Amino acid sequence: MSDPLYTVATGKFYFQIRFEDVPQQYILGGRCFCCNHRGPVDRKRIEKRWGAAAQMRWVDRYLHCLVCDNKIENMFTVVGTYLPAPEVAEVVALRKAG
Repeated sequence: MSDPLYTVATGKFYFQIRFEDVPQQYILGGRCFCCNHRGPVDRKRIEKRWGAAAQMRWVDRYLHCLVCDNKIENMFTVVGTYLPAPEVAEVVALRKAG
């Protein structure tokens, strides 16, 4: 099975993908090379420090696994999506009905 990052950033290899290529609706995470642990990362903090135009391959060297403490060959991945926010009108209608 291929990494979900390639599904989100279609037509690009890992070394070509920038943070801005992954839409904000996706939860960005890291994947450990040694134990394959996956977990979310603070995307806003990363983009604030290195910029949205930064290539992931230059920033992934700072990832470290929280399970086995591996610090080499870790990569960014997509670990999920955010649920869409309900429309305000739907929420108001539900409150009036209930």
